[in-house]
Amino acid sequence: MRGKLLLWGALLLPANSLATDIEREAEYARFVGEQLESGEVIRIDAENKKFLAIYTETPQPDNTNAAILLHDKDGYPDQKPLIHSLRTTLPHHQWATLSVQVPVREKGAHNSDYISLFPELISRLKAANEYLKDKKIENIVLIGHGLGALMALYAETKLKEQFKAIVAISLPVMDETIQLEYQTVELLKKIEIPVLDIYGGLDRPEIIITANKRRLAAKENKGYRQDRLEFEKTHSPDDEKLIVKRAYSWLRRQNYDNLEQ
Repeated sequence: MRGKLLLWGALLLPANSLATDIEREAEYARFVGEQLESGEVIRIDAENKKFLAIYTETPQPDNTNAAILLHDKDGYPDQKPLIHSLRTTLPHHQWATLSVQVPVREKGAHNSDYISLFPELISRLKAANEYLKDKKIENIVLIGHGLGALMALYAETKLKEQFKAIVAISLPVMDETIQLEYQTVELLKKIEIPVLDIYGGLDRPEIIITANKRRLAAKENKGYRQDRLEFEKTHSPDDEKLIVKRAYSWLRRQNYDNLEQ
């Protein structure tokens, strides 16, 4: 573990990085190097820029399924509780995970401030996809939380036929003043692969009140499903467990190779 810490402590991203906060990414990398207890810390090259990711294998040696995880804004690839739970639980249900560091802005930045980072995210996802293909992974899905869910939708419209499905957790709807290509409703109209749109009855108000808009936008997609999960209280320790279970149960029903029914 100390070797990982030294490696990531030396991590520096190029000065010409599009807009990501270099210092924050390096800080997250050092933290992950100190705290990680399972999975493998790796660096993936995207257009000559290294970014942090965590790869967690399944117990099955011939596994051909993997989920790329995209955390919410102001987060990192082992963010607790949800991303960490997805990252460590899915491999026990025949889904390896590759949790990537999403480009970040300064603290306090709004969702709309992240739009300038979307092109950089695309280059990272291309590299992440190649990394998994090199491991003979055939079925790759995207699982995003919050802003990461919106990024997953955007990525699918730009990287057609790269991913088999999307699990979008607490999917936000951007302000209508934002360009159409970044608006959730417009993105959902374009997506043809299966999408699971999960949100909670105690989610942020803007996510709850736009649920119907999202569902109507995806009406032509026969693989779209929207699930509202009800929890007994806010921040229940079982919330993430229910979300993770719903995600892997839905993925199992998509009938990918090597998944037990």
